[in-house]
Amino acid sequence: ETNPDPIVAVLASNGQAVLLGDGTTEFWGNSGALDFAFSALQGTASEWGLAARWSVAKYDNSFACLVKNRMGEVMVAQMSGYLPKKLSTVDMDSIINGYGYAATADASAWSFMLGGHPMYVISFPSANASWLFDGSTGFWTSFKSYGMSRHRGEFSFNLLGSTIVADNIDGKLYRLDPTAL
Repeated sequence: ETNPDPIVAVLASNGQAVLLGDGTTEFWGNSGALDFAFSALQGTASEWGLAARWSVAKYDNSFACLVKNRMGEVMVAQMSGYLPKKLSTVDMDSIINGYGYAATADASAWSFMLGGHPMYVISFPSANASWLFDGSTGFWTSFKSYGMSRHRGEFSFNLLGSTIVADNIDGKLYRLDPTAL
């Protein structure tokens, strides 16, 4: 790595391997070498690390996650090329950072499309809160399930044109119903 730090998560994005460390992010590509097929792409290292392992979600044409800078400040960002593009507002940053390290470290996220709007949902189990970001409007809103302080969804995946969401309480899988949001 360009900046050795513990790797927190690895994912594939746009044909590249993304190594998300706790202090940096690097993009690696196919080098064609026989001994090791991947090499770091020069000039792609970023001094933003992953703040929560499970906050990474495919979002729009890239991915979004909870990132932190070298000074420990946390924000929600979408990767735009090789750099994070801030999605959270100053007010959201204040709320998220106010949860404290333990609450941001256990955050989880998932995403879906609703009527052409890319949506990113991030939950903070220790803070008992969930937030929904609408990528088309740029608005953040508190996101709750009926009778709860946070949303029950923990993770999601797409299957046959439907968004399937895992329940954080019992692990059951449900098809996301856009009319019930």
